[in-house]
Amino acid sequence: RRRVHAPGRRTLVPVRENLFIMVSAKRPAPEPAAHSAVNKRAGITAVPAYVPTPPLKLSLAVHGGAVAPLLPPRIHSQPSPALQEQNAVRLQAAFRGLAARGRGLAARARARSEAGRAAAASARMAEVAARACSPAYRDLRRRCSGLDVEALATVDTELEALVGLAPLKALCASLRRDALARSAVGDTADVRCVLISGAVGTGKKTAATLICRLLRALGVVRGSVTTETTLDQMVLDVRRDVGAVVVDGLGAPSVEATKQKADAVLRNFPTHCFVFVGSASDVEALHGGVGHFRRREPSRLALPSYSPAEIASMAAVQLLEAGYSLAPNVGRRSLEAALLSTWPRDVIALRNAHLARELAQRAISSRNARL
Repeated sequence: RRRVHAPGRRTLVPVRENLFIMVSAKRPAPEPAAHSAVNKRAGITAVPAYVPTPPLKLSLAVHGGAVAPLLPPRIHSQPSPALQEQNAVRLQAAFRGLAARGRGLAARARARSEAGRAAAASARMAEVAARACSPAYRDLRRRCSGLDVEALATVDTELEALVGLAPLKALCASLRRDALARSAVGDTADVRCVLISGAVGTGKKTAATLICRLLRALGVVRGSVTTETTLDQMVLDVRRDVGAVVVDGLGAPSVEATKQKADAVLRNFPTHCFVFVGSASDVEALHGGVGHFRRREPSRLALPSYSPAEIASMAAVQLLEAGYSLAPNVGRRSLEAALLSTWPRDVIALRNAHLARELAQRAISSRNARL
């Protein structure tokens, strides 16, 4: 396209070596006949120009030699309708190609994610099967009656894969050792309630679920599932054929009115394992208000907050389970640095493991944005 010098704009036009002409154009000049012919052959329709009044003001800057005639200024032009239609068709074709490429990339990414999840699940199943067939577990199957070896191997594998939660692992090891020893010598299982306390996101529900699954695998409590209820609804939800019960909602407004009912439930189901989950203050209030805990001391489990390194490790594990993998130049230290640069330490201490999922989801969103 041909363009006109902007009004008031000065341009140095080289004529030959050491010779420059400075042009100051007030209005565009008419298009020369030669240029009109070239534009018509190229399919460009020129915008009509008008004769300048007053004439162009020229300021010459000569550095040796004689002054040469000025070059004709360029003018505005616009493409013809046929050329505009061709450009529109090309743009639509390019957009369709870009959309098809995006769909192809999404399909390949989805296939890789599904393959990664399937591979992770297969690896876990293979590890559990190998553990269940090991000599130690075969010996447990032979010595302990009522033991579900496959379920015990699954729980042990999940406990080893957990990030942090050292108090939970120690408590589960103690329960496992005591239950297996009692089963080997024929003693009655010792069933105690468990009080789990901790801040938000420290894994209280995860710990309660694993403890109940471990007790079921060891044959300490009956049932194949875990009952989950609240303190004010436990009277209605507890069943005799399900011996593992997770009780939440300890800080409900009606907690004082339900303590006597909870005490009655604990007395009526002595072979059940009740796992109470709540904050430290709620657990202490429950422990002091229920008389059953004074007659039979429960097991206590206090879960600490996660460190930034542990949260970054949890995010990496969640990405791996979702079928993603970190780039070679991005490690867990990079995730930890991203965590510390996004949230202050007091917020990290308040949210704990919830930030691991948030960090993993942000990493996936960033990857999708790059696609």
